[in-house]
Amino acid sequence: MILLLSLLLAGSPSAPKVDLSGVWEMNKAKSQATPNQPDALRIKIENHGDEFAMTFRVVSKGNTKTQVYKYLVGQQTRNTGDGLSIVSNTEWDGDVLVVRSVANFGDKEFRFTDRWTLMEKGAILKLDEVRKLGTDPEEGETRVFEKKLADSWGSDK
Repeated sequence: MILLLSLLLAGSPSAPKVDLSGVWEMNKAKSQATPNQPDALRIKIENHGDEFAMTFRVVSKGNTKTQVYKYLVGQQTRNTGDGLSIVSNTEWDGDVLVVRSVANFGDKEFRFTDRWTLMEKGAILKLDEVRKLGTDPEEGETRVFEKKLADSWGSDK
């Protein structure tokens, strides 16, 4: 009975498939260039079971901005980013973490889906993002991140 229960729990759709924890730095050369590409982007991911905290450090035109987003697999979460209230639903699709989010941008609905894939034995994290603002056509981009030493993040202050 215990063996059966542990097998069922291991196969649970919300059971973490991979651990995305770490400090990640965007490799601009391997990422898809977009008009709004930041000068630098680093992410610190803290992954505890089904809970994720993602701290983004974005450098653009010499200015650094830090933003924290929190997600819980299988539950709706609310975050604030760039002045927008964002509602997200997070799930596993095999070994890919999928975050589907919606925010209101003026009188338009802004929808975006992030797919986080761990690759190359945990050395690379790929983010595929698809965005849609109102009735505008969908846009997408791919960003590739390389894992860095944990102490390379520095202080959160």
